[in-house]
Amino acid sequence: MGGTDRPGQVFRKGDRPGIIVTKVHDEGCASDSIVRAGDRLLSVNGHDLEQVSHGQAVALLAKPCIKVTLIVRHEEPPQGILEFSIRTQQPGQGFGISIKGGLNSPPGNPNDAEDDGIFISHIFQHGAAEQDGRLKVGHRLLQVNIRTETWWFYF
Repeated sequence: MGGTDRPGQVFRKGDRPGIIVTKVHDEGCASDSIVRAGDRLLSVNGHDLEQVSHGQAVALLAKPCIKVTLIVRHEEPPQGILEFSIRTQQPGQGFGISIKGGLNSPPGNPNDAEDDGIFISHIFQHGAAEQDGRLKVGHRLLQVNIRTETWWFYF
């Protein structure tokens, strides 16, 4: 997320623009690293990311190479970050949430039409999320790791 052409916010209005990690793919090289959602990418293989577009940053990250060197700043998350696992009762059962928002989608934040974050818009009765009880409509989804069943939310 971010770039000179997409100055989106991560946690709150007023965050500095930049290239922000929005997800770490389970099968990607970074899945076993310390890189996490919300981190600010400062450099990829020696290329400064401070004044690049989103597309330029993606191209640098997707460029085939044997070794990728990242300089990352772990942004101090605000109070309200939740990290937890939700387990379904049976294989194939959904988590029981609907989400809204994301890039090139209708906004999910009812208080800020410019916010391109992804938010919980509905929690279904009898689903795993309702049974767990910690998620609420309006929580911002930061990352989901299906392999480890770890979810990061901000509210």
